[in-house]
Amino acid sequence: SELELFHTFMGYVLAMDPDILTGYELHAASFGYLADRLKHLNGRHLCTLIGRIRDAREPLPVATASPTTGGPQGRLQRRLAALETTGRMFLNVWRLMRSELTLTSYTLENAVWEVLRLRVPHYTARRLTAWWAGGAATAWQTAAYYVARTQWVIALLDQTQLIARTSEFARVYGVDFFSVISRGSQYKVESVMARICRPENFMLASPSRDDVKRMRAPECLPLIMEPAAGFYASPLLVLDFQSLYPSVMITYNYCYSTCLGRVAAVGADPPAQLGAVPGYRPDTALLAQLLQHDPDGKASITISPNGVAFLRPHLRTGVLGRMLSELLATRVMVKNSMKRYKDQPGLSRILNARQLSLKLLANVTYGYAGASYSGRMPCAEIADAIVQTGRSILEHAIDLIHREPAWQARVVYGDTDSLFVYLPGRSKDHAFQIGTEMVNRITATNRPGGTGVIKLKFEKVYLPSVLLAKKRYVGNMFEFKDQREPTFDAKGIEVVRRDNCPVVAKSMEVCLKLLFRTQDLSLIRRYLTRQWAKLMLGRCSVQDFVIAKEVKLGTYSADRPPPPGAIVAGQQMQRDRRVQPQYGERVPYVVVYGGPGSRLMDLVVSPMALVHDPSLRLHGSYYITKQIIPALGRVLHLVGVDLDAWFRDMPKQ
Repeated sequence: SELELFHTFMGYVLAMDPDILTGYELHAASFGYLADRLKHLNGRHLCTLIGRIRDAREPLPVATASPTTGGPQGRLQRRLAALETTGRMFLNVWRLMRSELTLTSYTLENAVWEVLRLRVPHYTARRLTAWWAGGAATAWQTAAYYVARTQWVIALLDQTQLIARTSEFARVYGVDFFSVISRGSQYKVESVMARICRPENFMLASPSRDDVKRMRAPECLPLIMEPAAGFYASPLLVLDFQSLYPSVMITYNYCYSTCLGRVAAVGADPPAQLGAVPGYRPDTALLAQLLQHDPDGKASITISPNGVAFLRPHLRTGVLGRMLSELLATRVMVKNSMKRYKDQPGLSRILNARQLSLKLLANVTYGYAGASYSGRMPCAEIADAIVQTGRSILEHAIDLIHREPAWQARVVYGDTDSLFVYLPGRSKDHAFQIGTEMVNRITATNRPGGTGVIKLKFEKVYLPSVLLAKKRYVGNMFEFKDQREPTFDAKGIEVVRRDNCPVVAKSMEVCLKLLFRTQDLSLIRRYLTRQWAKLMLGRCSVQDFVIAKEVKLGTYSADRPPPPGAIVAGQQMQRDRRVQPQYGERVPYVVVYGGPGSRLMDLVVSPMALVHDPSLRLHGSYYITKQIIPALGRVLHLVGVDLDAWFRDMPKQ
């Protein structure tokens, strides 16, 4: 019977005693389905029966939500896993793949193809049920299919090294395995910082929520220049400060343990506030003594650009600076070990995981001090000092570049720690020569007191390129002086974004490559006209026109129609409630022709409905005027192209 099958399964789990229980779609087609089924049969919770403590508390139920309702059901979908049992961890592999991979569809079949390069079939529940009901001649196919799905999930975990890498992260951070996945960066920074503070006899402050709310808001912003949008036919240098914020904290000794407060707050009445600590007043006599130079001529304090005093490292080395120095030095040591043991794949994978964990921790340390809303130990003064110092370094570099007459360069874009420098009329080889001179000159000026170095790195040369907006640019990339063939590199535009259909990315990539290679607009027009004609005639592949956007059921207002993805999900859930998409899952849909006056919500269907219904046809006008032309127009209008006019003038056959 079915109950006997459940008892056998539970006995197998208890006998094997695993630490991790996993499934690809944990709630809809794995342990969540088993839990719902057992609850229906005898009212008991599966999770309490397979835990390591049999009298554990009742787990959270698996929630369902409609496309337009909110409330606790919708909020429950945000949880990492709605299944809990004592002594074991549930891992939702779909959600882990979503954080590991950048895909438009996160079905098991697509993930297997992207990671393992295997084409695997997908069978509907109707087909699998028919096989199972067909007797011994076909029932084995259903069983073999589910066995294969289990093997694919294990293969995904092995290939991505999720378990091994997470274990190494836990060792480095000093936290448990599940906290690496479920907890944020502040928890991990604090774990490492607490271990460094202990031998120094420091204790971490624990401000209350009310103290954090009363803290002064940050005042300083990083330097983000509005780019000079346009097409650049000459070389465009990309210069990047290597680990700018960690380098600033190390070089200038910015830390909780070295911060003396605002200079303007000396003698203030009432006392000022330092971070989340109320009533802080700097010691006037101590500051006066520290302002005097040491016998060897060294200043004892540093005044940051936002007016906050910090001790110099010869008096006290900051905990944050020490922690970052050890992290970066250890990472260099681990990377050197990787070179020595590159012939041992197992050890190399472990070392790579360790150096990656060290890199991630160093990059998020600034955010620990600057988390003004949800921070565990925020300090606006330290965060502002770091940001304003970084901004000053960037402004100094821009000024130096503009003042050097031999370079004849112009900074056209800057963002936090990077600069885009245009060299009109220069060759690629000359651009590499000037770029090397720039980074050497600017790096040499960033050595305050010899305590450290803030290094400017020469990243690449774009030739030619297009700047659109902040964090949106594309170009032919050269990373080495002797590189002959460029690499097509795009950031933030539709070529690499996932919220458009593939035909937009393909069309834009072809057009940009034609523009960079030939700068002949007639070739671009001929290509687009040919593609548009094929689309209007229906001679195109359906998979290039599938749009997949995130669906978050339970968060949409009932006062207006939900987005197209939620509508398609609702249509599928009417046939089978268990196909409800997970929170944030990308639901694919296509737009087809409809009757006169039809709204977009009336024209969206699932791709399988289009394939199986010969009366449906892709809405060519919608894809051209609402998808392709707006995306390409944002780029091509910079060179004077009117895509709407090209489409109107296209021969209508």
